[in-house]
Amino acid sequence: MRLFKEPLLYFLLAGFALFVLYYSVNPEVEDQSIAVDENSILTFIQYRSKAFSPELAKQRWQAMSQEERKQLLLDYYEEELLFREADGLELMEDDYIIKRRLVQKMEFIIQSEAAEEKRPSEAELLAYMEEHKADYKVQPYISFTHIYFPAGAAVDQDLLQTLNQQSVAFADAGKFGERFLYHRNYIERTRDYVLAHFGEAFAEKLFAWPQEELDGKQWVGPISSEHGQHFLLVTQRKAAYQPALAEVYSRVEQDYLRQQQRLQRKAAVKKLSEKYPARGDEALIKLLQES
Repeated sequence: MRLFKEPLLYFLLAGFALFVLYYSVNPEVEDQSIAVDENSILTFIQYRSKAFSPELAKQRWQAMSQEERKQLLLDYYEEELLFREADGLELMEDDYIIKRRLVQKMEFIIQSEAAEEKRPSEAELLAYMEEHKADYKVQPYISFTHIYFPAGAAVDQDLLQTLNQQSVAFADAGKFGERFLYHRNYIERTRDYVLAHFGEAFAEKLFAWPQEELDGKQWVGPISSEHGQHFLLVTQRKAAYQPALAEVYSRVEQDYLRQQQRLQRKAAVKKLSEKYPARGDEALIKLLQES
């Protein structure tokens, strides 16, 4: 046949033979080595601590002792060994736990990308704080000590005068009255905290008391509570106020960054939904799109 007379055919056959010979002598072996380097370890630390911050992971690694580093490396290496073997045995097929792990890894990637964004400017934080000002409003609080008499107990009608004449100090309140169910001294406690210990009427009256009479030197009372009667020395009372950014800077910054991460995740999921559109029950798909 003419085909067997074509030189090109023999050239192709010779090339194929050389190809088979090469791979029979040098079989391609899949690289199954386990990377042990700083990047792998820092990623491992972030997954283990569930705090996706490369900087924080690096700080933790650098702060570890030699023994702690050895143990962490052993944990990482053993986990990788078991994972590789499980993968080889195809144990991951239809495993929901593995599926969740892969989802977490995607979320980690998204969060890492968000973490690489530039730090927010003061103007951005001010705008965020203004939008969420109710979250940062400082509730009214008060500091006081009190002398307690249970309901029905005899109360010296001249006690208030005695306390002020003798200029009884904050630390000396324990010399008078009886032991109270909760505390004797209350330092920078909110209205809700006071209400929980003394009742609505007591908290209402105390926080509405004329400010000029609460100078930290003059005792006032008695005020009735759910437990009895109280004479009080109020050293501080602060009305509710909106703090300046400098007072709550770290808190606002962290809240802002968390919001950015949520927005980044939402945008990433939306982009992926365009790549993997839902199909099936139209009613369910409509409900999904509304969420």
